[in-house]
Amino acid sequence: TINGTKALESQNPLHSSSSHSSNIFIAEAKEGEKIVLICSASPSKPVPKLKWFRKNTELLPEAAKTSVNKTLVNNRHIFYTIDSYLTLYPKSEEEYRCVAEHPGLSKPLRSRILINIFRAPNVPVIDGYNNGDIVSFNERLTLKCSSTNGYPPPSVIWLRNGLEIDRSQTVGQRNEVINTLTFTVTADDNAAQYTCQATNPLTPIPLTQTVILSVLFLPAKISIVGPNEVPLIETKGTTINLKCTAYPASPPPFETKLKWFVEDIEITSADEHMNVIKKDNNNWIVSSNLTYTITRKEPNLIVFKCTGYTSAMKEESVSTVHKVNVIHAPDLPTLLGIKDSWVSVVAGNILKCKCVSYSGNPKPHLVWLNHHNREISAISSLTGSGVSSELVIRPEPQDNGQTFKCRVLHPALQKPYEIAFKLTVYYPPKHVFIVLPPFIKENDTVRIECQTSASNPGAVITLLKNGKNMRTQSQELYYNNSSDAENYQNISAAKITKSFATIVVSVEDNESVITCLATNPVISEGAVRADEVLSVYFKPRFEEKATHLELNEFENKVVNLSAKANPPVNRYDWKYVKLDSISGHSNGRNDGSYLSLNRSEEMTHLKTKSTVRAQGSLLHMSNVSRFDSGLYVCSATNKIGDSSASLFLNVFYPTSIVSLKIVTQHDSPVPREGDSYFQLHCKVDSNPVTKVKWRRGETESDENIDWFRAKFDTNNQTSTDPAVDQILTIFNISRSDAGVYTFSGIANRFKDNECEPQFRCYRLESRL
Repeated sequence: TINGTKALESQNPLHSSSSHSSNIFIAEAKEGEKIVLICSASPSKPVPKLKWFRKNTELLPEAAKTSVNKTLVNNRHIFYTIDSYLTLYPKSEEEYRCVAEHPGLSKPLRSRILINIFRAPNVPVIDGYNNGDIVSFNERLTLKCSSTNGYPPPSVIWLRNGLEIDRSQTVGQRNEVINTLTFTVTADDNAAQYTCQATNPLTPIPLTQTVILSVLFLPAKISIVGPNEVPLIETKGTTINLKCTAYPASPPPFETKLKWFVEDIEITSADEHMNVIKKDNNNWIVSSNLTYTITRKEPNLIVFKCTGYTSAMKEESVSTVHKVNVIHAPDLPTLLGIKDSWVSVVAGNILKCKCVSYSGNPKPHLVWLNHHNREISAISSLTGSGVSSELVIRPEPQDNGQTFKCRVLHPALQKPYEIAFKLTVYYPPKHVFIVLPPFIKENDTVRIECQTSASNPGAVITLLKNGKNMRTQSQELYYNNSSDAENYQNISAAKITKSFATIVVSVEDNESVITCLATNPVISEGAVRADEVLSVYFKPRFEEKATHLELNEFENKVVNLSAKANPPVNRYDWKYVKLDSISGHSNGRNDGSYLSLNRSEEMTHLKTKSTVRAQGSLLHMSNVSRFDSGLYVCSATNKIGDSSASLFLNVFYPTSIVSLKIVTQHDSPVPREGDSYFQLHCKVDSNPVTKVKWRRGETESDENIDWFRAKFDTNNQTSTDPAVDQILTIFNISRSDAGVYTFSGIANRFKDNECEPQFRCYRLESRL
């Protein structure tokens, strides 16, 4: 470890056992002042050897004094410490090293000390600008200040006009201190003093170096004061005065100068009006006045330019412009495409109307106004030497007869120009409605009336019934209100149209659709319509007054005898009527008695049941029997009246033979030869009636019967006996008539239920 009597930093012990790197120590002293360096080695065995070096040169051993001390450790081991003392009187910065060698070390241990000598710094030096140089406005300038040989390193700072502005610095080799100042040159830097100051403890008076900047610059602000708009005096022109001012301006010898341009043409006479005013020690103000007369030949917008420059910077200048708008009135406006100040348009269509005003400066401002003098939004554009404003509207019926105005606004006009047009709006009626009597019965004479809402011009009405034209008796037009007749005498005013037709309604007219069509005679589209369903009140009507129904016995059937009625039927009644003249019979009900809604009766001879039940317009027949044949009358009733329809029911059933018998002239059981006649009776029950055939003998035909003396008769059904008596009568009985007579029934529609032939044999006996 090295100890110096003037060390700035505390000494740190050198641990030879863990580090072979050298330690660095610093010592400070005045020039020629005595300083003692002490190098100490930690306890070890044997005694280490210490050597001194100045930089890389080893000093003689005699140059230093050495002392060795013994140390007993744990009362057993003796270790040795060694100290080496080197006395110096340094005059400059020097570097010394102490090296410890020991057999137990693979590499010597080193420790280094630097000796710094206190001294005042040199006078600072400024680089980057020399007095007398000229820098330009907005130029980026870098000033470098450096001070050397000072210890401790001096503090180098920048001051501007005596005020500190920068203290940042860097320390280089041999204690060279540098402070670099970079800034953008402004007009205020002209004649400004930039001072670099260096100080350390050995400089009671700061060391300084100063430069004074000379800045060449164009004015930062240049402006023209004068009117922006002037009215043109047509006869003698209009004279204006303008003043150009530049600040800050460069001082002599490179002072700022001004020159004028009108529409990029220089006016040389403007130099006579130049004024230069010194504002303060560094900044100047320069101004120039210009008087100019504007004539009709000048453009609407005159551009004046003022340019500031200096003789040292001929290629650079600063300028400003001032625009003077020459005001003169526009021409009268016109409406394109409009004649006689009237415009016709269909409601809902887009109407475009363009108003144009030519000439004028500035360009005139066109606005559209409605009849309430309220401004309407429109699209304005430049059209050649004028301005146009296009009004785009979608007129509604309420705009009919309204006035729209185009107004021209301009600063040169004491009163705005105006041009107007009136609007005729064609539109169909918005709706129509049909007026019908509240209560209509068949055979009534009915007035059907159709009325439209307002339209322009008046609408044309067409009345239709079920799509076919009705003959209308009249059409009436009248104004929507009393003011229309007064205000719109010269145009098509809003009108309401009425039309009516008279018809005698019948039942067939019920639910007929009455249509009212209203069209505008000017507009091809936009027809409106209204539909009303004609409700004719009438009593119930059946489609058929009489219905015939044929059923097979034991079938089921539901019959609907519904009636059309308005209002609808509220009640149906059924009754059964016995008729002797029909092929059928009564089931025992009383004539004219009403049929119950649920009626069931026994068919005792067939051991079965049949049911006939009425429900509204429906007649339910279940397991129908032959006894249900007959006439059923259905009556329908509503608020207007009632009507009825009949149902004739004919129930078919298979053939059956009821009885066979023989009738003789003398009521004897056997006919006799010579009798005037005898009859064979076969009673048959069937529906429809069965055809029968008689034959004699074994043949299948009736050729063995002498039909010259025989005839065939039938007795029809009655209301009490449905069977039919099939009778064979033979006249003038002879012996040849004896034999076996056979009756066979030919089946009716029930082919699977044919009547089996019945045979009866009769032998004729002689009276003798």
